[in-house]
Amino acid sequence: NVQKSTSWSNECTIEKKTLDTIYVDNNNGNDQNTGEEATPVKTFSRALGGIENGGTIILLSNCVETNRVYFDKTVTVAGKSNDSSVTLTGNQNWYIDPNITVTLNNISIKTAETAGIFPYKEKPGEPGNLVLDTVKNANIKEINGLSAVTLNDSKIACPTIEANEVELKNNTE
Repeated sequence: NVQKSTSWSNECTIEKKTLDTIYVDNNNGNDQNTGEEATPVKTFSRALGGIENGGTIILLSNCVETNRVYFDKTVTVAGKSNDSSVTLTGNQNWYIDPNITVTLNNISIKTAETAGIFPYKEKPGEPGNLVLDTVKNANIKEINGLSAVTLNDSKIACPTIEANEVELKNNTE
């Protein structure tokens, strides 16, 4: 007995490709690009959407993000050079998901006068963590409610830093 199947499906599964390193060039990038160094994306939000958990976003130029930023993966955001000459500007609040660590490395940071960095409280779990590693000229209104904030060789202007743990390393100002 042989049975012939006449059923078929027109369903197609498309998996989103994520990368462990994505390059962002706000001046010359294109969000249709792959995000590799030779073909960077244009926006920070596009990079966040395409990065793997534990990945690195490398800023090739100053970058302005006009929307709220939701860090839902452990990620490092770094400047291409080691002199903190690239600035990441956020015009609205940044939120870090529970159990996530965001590391900002070798960049300058500027947030709007009313913007800060906060835990994203819509998901269960311990508040996220923030590491500022060799961040210079950071101007952040407020960092509040995170599990841990680590400042390593960083200089920031932030009137309020409230976390379960705040750690200062290597002559942090």
